[in-house]
Amino acid sequence: MVSLKISGGSFRKPVDGLGDIPFWCFYLLRYLAEDQSRKLVITVGGGNIIRKQNFLRSIAFLSSIKFAGDGQLRVMDQQPHKELDKMGMLATNVNAQWLTWLINEAIDQNRESSTYGCLSSRKAVFLTSFAPENQDQLYGVGRARDELGEGNIVVLGGGTGKSGVTTDTAAVMRAVELKLGSVLKITHTEYGIWWENEISRKMTHQDFLDRGIKQILDRTAVCLAKEENLGIFVFNPNAPVGKDGEGLHNLPLALDGDGRRFGSLVCS
Repeated sequence: MVSLKISGGSFRKPVDGLGDIPFWCFYLLRYLAEDQSRKLVITVGGGNIIRKQNFLRSIAFLSSIKFAGDGQLRVMDQQPHKELDKMGMLATNVNAQWLTWLINEAIDQNRESSTYGCLSSRKAVFLTSFAPENQDQLYGVGRARDELGEGNIVVLGGGTGKSGVTTDTAAVMRAVELKLGSVLKITHTEYGIWWENEISRKMTHQDFLDRGIKQILDRTAVCLAKEENLGIFVFNPNAPVGKDGEGLHNLPLALDGDGRRFGSLVCS
């Protein structure tokens, strides 16, 4: 049982999907359909919504200025306003609810299908750590474990519910709380973690921290993973897997622990 972290950017309108749905969604559904015993906790980001550059820059700028006594604008604080964090957590809720709906639609529409029939007795459940209005969907360790025990797919939004904490760290925290074996992170920007002009297939947590790598993974998440001896596998679901893997999609391979030909593993 693993924790799958899907970056917000992966939800962007694809060039390689069907309509507005990225291909990785279809492969995720197929993976879940093949074996009903597969349990999965999915943590999603919200970057596709909140990181629209003009929007983010304008909000950050407006949150840092005020009028001085002479009527001139003065920059008082370069740190983004905490309201941005709230908007970011709401954005993760939007993505998580969309993915939950998509999985459940597939279950309903293919209930009698020989391909997806084994999904018939399970469902996706949306839980969030940031629920301003609907407390019924509030994340709790006991609630999440109960849903997993019933064979359901747990989709998490809201990060940790606290300002200033990334969804990378949230994914690692939930993996620790729910005693999941590892964290897999989907990214749409890179094929893995770059070091010295090439993709590093494997490195230790300490290597990542000592080398000052700032791409793809949040350092706080890596620190926590190191403390808990938890591996993090970073991959792009569209990366090539080599001649012997031609025609395969990376997502099922990664979920089954076969990421030797692609991606980057950060472990002890």
